[in-house]
Amino acid sequence: MGAATVPEVTSRLWSMKTMDNPDAAPGVKNNPRTVLDASIERQKSGNLPVVPLKGNHFEVEQPYAMLNNGSRIPLIGLGTYKGLDSTQTAVEAALRAGYQHIDCAARYGNETSIGKGISNVLKEGIVKRQNIFITSKLWNTNHAPDKVQGACEKTLKDLQLDYLDLYLIHWNVSDEHGWQTDGPTILETWEAMEKLVDAGLVKAIGVSNLSIKKLEALVKAARIQPSVNQVEVHPYFRNDDLIEWCRRHGIHVSAYCPLGTPSSSAKQVTRYAPSATQDPVLSSIAKAHNKSIQHTIIRWGVQHGTSVLPKSSNPGRIKDNLHQTVGWELTPEEYKRATSLDFQLRMVDGCQFVHPPTEDPQAHPQGGLYKSFTDLWDDDTEPQRGVFIKGLYTTIAIPSLKLNNGREMPILGLGTWKAPPGEVGMTVERGLRAGYRHVDCDGNEGEVGESLRLIFKEKVIERQDLHFTSQLMPKDCHPAGAKKAVDGTLLTLGLDYVDLFIIHWPHGRADDFEGTWKAMEAMVYEGKVHSLGVSNFDVDKLESLMDFAKVRPVINQVELNPNRRESELLRLCRDLSIEVMAYSPMSKSQPDTAKINGQNIKDKLLQSIAAKLNKHPGEVFLRWAIQHGTIVIPKAVSADLLQHHLAVLDWELSEEDYNALTTSAARRREVLEL
Repeated sequence: MGAATVPEVTSRLWSMKTMDNPDAAPGVKNNPRTVLDASIERQKSGNLPVVPLKGNHFEVEQPYAMLNNGSRIPLIGLGTYKGLDSTQTAVEAALRAGYQHIDCAARYGNETSIGKGISNVLKEGIVKRQNIFITSKLWNTNHAPDKVQGACEKTLKDLQLDYLDLYLIHWNVSDEHGWQTDGPTILETWEAMEKLVDAGLVKAIGVSNLSIKKLEALVKAARIQPSVNQVEVHPYFRNDDLIEWCRRHGIHVSAYCPLGTPSSSAKQVTRYAPSATQDPVLSSIAKAHNKSIQHTIIRWGVQHGTSVLPKSSNPGRIKDNLHQTVGWELTPEEYKRATSLDFQLRMVDGCQFVHPPTEDPQAHPQGGLYKSFTDLWDDDTEPQRGVFIKGLYTTIAIPSLKLNNGREMPILGLGTWKAPPGEVGMTVERGLRAGYRHVDCDGNEGEVGESLRLIFKEKVIERQDLHFTSQLMPKDCHPAGAKKAVDGTLLTLGLDYVDLFIIHWPHGRADDFEGTWKAMEAMVYEGKVHSLGVSNFDVDKLESLMDFAKVRPVINQVELNPNRRESELLRLCRDLSIEVMAYSPMSKSQPDTAKINGQNIKDKLLQSIAAKLNKHPGEVFLRWAIQHGTIVIPKAVSADLLQHHLAVLDWELSEEDYNALTTSAARRREVLEL
């Protein structure tokens, strides 16, 4: 994505002018286009008047653009996404500070509060209705032509207005999550939008998050041309090609997330991407003007030819976002530097609407309307996005062991037993981003599944690189229960297969234990499970299983640590080529292993070795288990603890220390049978 052409800068305030467009779409005559010029069109009475009144209202000159319907849109507006309890206060503060542009959406769930704020300020006489520009958006679930007017009227009622200055189609998706492939087309919805203009309910109509390809089809068919395309624009995602296409076709671009720090997705790539507000180039430009970097970025957005919609609930920041970004400008050289930053990435990627096909017939085997990011955005940024995500995280390569069926399993996994509800998903997400490739699940598949879906969408990891273990609980330990448990696990996790399915305890409703194992073997033959294993099986039970098993267990998951070495069981497992997976490898069965410290682990030998190596006692136990030839699945909740566990791969116990721990006095079992 190349840098945009740097416009000549000769004025304090930027504006837009219109001219005939020789590049207009077929069938569109004399379609005006907007060009960023260097003329001064100061905002005074007769343009977008500012009414100087008493109280906290401030007179401020503002830049604006002319829309193709003849309306003027102020280039600095207030974004209201995620403003709930504070929205009314924010809107009132904005209008009193001189704002004349408020951006709303039915989906934000706060238009009633916005309406109260607007109504209060209008009643006070601080500003007149004709002097403010109000935008709202049609949500996905109201795209059916017979629902459009009702949705608009609901918005008008909530906002306490008679008309909207601009009404946008929020996303080109006709249901809540983008699964529906046969919903109303955007052209069908657009015809209903045009009728809103005819009825006087809205002055201008437009779209949001539409690509050039989708806009071309709309412009060609539309009776009333879209006035605005509201999309993500900031120095870290300039959207140059789209802006240029819109400029040539008389469509104004309004920029959401103008600071490049969207809060729109706590579960999207935005949470981890670098922020333009930390960029050294932008910081140096800000310092040269004695401005904050945020105000410098807003100023850049105005000079980039877009209207910008910064969000804030703080009255002081709201005022400054307007007052500190007008009356000055970036020099041509500064604008060029800010418009030439190498890092470019779409932050709000719409991943919630991307659904590739799946082999699960109980889900949506054909996928959704958009099966890839390329389908949604019609560009080639998906590979760039994947490279960014994979390069963003410093991952540690975890060694693997080859199992007796030829498959491999990482020697360090992430245990989730008794992890606090509400935190399991985040823990798994953090772990996979840090390099974990093995997750051991235990009754919390719902939360884990949500994280897996996000991780796969973000291309942090491919499915074939993840090893997932699930458990057959005692209540399901019978032939019918085993099949039901696997099918339920796959559906909940959104997976086509489980890498390892293990019997959690060697008892339960197990009158027909052999029948249960055969049912599990059948799921291996069906491809729903790759490997089978057991947990908490002693020598006798393991030998009994081997008498009839056609699919040999690859794993026996047991409590194992220096205090519980299970030497006889280990020898048998090695003779049978069954790997041992150690839970509670740090000799503590409580879910919060972060509490392990010198006081919890009081073994003097352990403490002396840990002190000598400058390591945590729990890390020493974990390292011992790995050197003891077992796969380990410690639990962790915090990001720091996840990294501490990974760090045990970078060092070894000396032979002397390993032997000392291996021959120390064994203690009682800590995980008792249920």
